[in-house]
Amino acid sequence: MPHSSRPEPPFPNQQQSKTPGETRAMNPVPDHGEESHHPNPSLLAYASTNGATIAMTGGSPII
Repeated sequence: MPHSSRPEPPFPNQQQSKTPGETRAMNPVPDHGEESHHPNPSLLAYASTNGATIAMTGGSPII
């Protein structure tokens, strides 16, 4: 998500959910990267030209 489209404080007061990790009711809704993350184009190009499989983890990619 570009910095210009991120919500800015102050944020409204919110109650903590009873279920850990539940973010549906949060305002603004957190961006976990499901839609906004774009993988490194050179990594994708390498995998497509070499028939490699990429495992995307929280750290370094594994080819």
